[in-house]
Amino acid sequence: METLAETYKFFHWELEFADIFLERGGFDLMIGNPPWVKIQWQEGDILGEYDPLTVIRKLSASELAKRREDLFSKYPKLQAAYLQEYEESHGTQNFLNAVQNYPLLKGSQTNLFKCFLPQAWNFGKSGEVSGFLHP
Repeated sequence: METLAETYKFFHWELEFADIFLERGGFDLMIGNPPWVKIQWQEGDILGEYDPLTVIRKLSASELAKRREDLFSKYPKLQAAYLQEYEESHGTQNFLNAVQNYPLLKGSQTNLFKCFLPQAWNFGKSGEVSGFLHP
């Protein structure tokens, strides 16, 4: 568990700012510049780290599958990195799209920026002001 926490840098607002939540009920002002990123699996990204031509060339699905197998045999550590990237991408998608985590985003296409909005509303006290920058 500690290894996961160190790797992913989990941040628990309620623990880090327990005094603010206890004494004031939350923050008066939330300002942020969250990333406008849609989390999606792009296998070319991880394969491109080992073979940039995989990304530059517009390969068909069958060509990409053959290239993937060639790269896996050429670079023994690539398959583990590939699978880890796949698991992280899908795990993050599932977390961000889970209704119990972000009920206000139900039915919308999730990206990291949108997930910051309900977080700000949850951590602000009644009447708080939120401001976010985005492109």
